Amino acid sequence: MSHDKFLSHIYFRLSTIISSDPLFSDINCHPSKISFSNLNQPQQEQLILISIRRFDQSIINVYVSEEARVFELKRAIQEKFSDKKINWKSIWKRYLLATDDHQQLISHNRRIKQYGVHNNCELSFIRRRRIK
Repeated sequence: MSHDKFLSHIYFRLSTIISSDPLFSDINCHPSKISFSNLNQPQQEQLILISIRRFDQSIINVYVSEEARVFELKRAIQEKFSDKKINWKSIWKRYLLATDDHQQLISHNRRIKQYGVHNNCELSFIRRRRIK
């Protein structure tokens, strides 16, 4: 069996499983778009849901580890838009993520829980302030 035929078979099987299982009913994408980047994480880590409010007031839901760092959260957001051509370097240069109490997630290596981010938390994009 060729590699392409094998992938086609796997995608078909995944589509069948996803469409028939009510737990996966909110997944609206082709299995080839599903990211497997979290598979190498230890199983004891809990994933938390974080809602990101965009400027147009739409909400993006991302799942990250409770122990995730800011750069891992940003990567999860970027993966949500992997099919679109977005200049993320420009976005992160102009905007920050902030909690409801205006705590800005500035340090890339700091853990998100140190900023008070928890399960079902909502973050927003805010414009960076230039320091003169």
